[in-house]
Amino acid sequence: MKVEVRYFTFLREITRRRAEIIEIEDDLRIEELLNTVCKMYGKEFEEILFKEKGHLADAVKVLINGSNIWRSEGLSTTLKEGDIVQLLPPIGGG
Repeated sequence: MKVEVRYFTFLREITRRRAEIIEIEDDLRIEELLNTVCKMYGKEFEEILFKEKGHLADAVKVLINGSNIWRSEGLSTTLKEGDIVQLLPPIGGG
């Protein structure tokens, strides 16, 4: 099945794209998708998303179809065909 992954702010700089379609196995959990994307884009990408293995960085937001994963089953949320996953890293500024 296929899901769309959308990247925001400096994640776009790492991936060099705004979004992409990724083919995944049926019943894949969001954590497994994030691990796959981290393998695709390397250590810098992973360090932005995760503070440690299995724990998202505090300011990172992961949305599925516009809804925060923590409103569902967190990293255990199962993906479905056509889902749109948005990865929003922390935004700095002043």
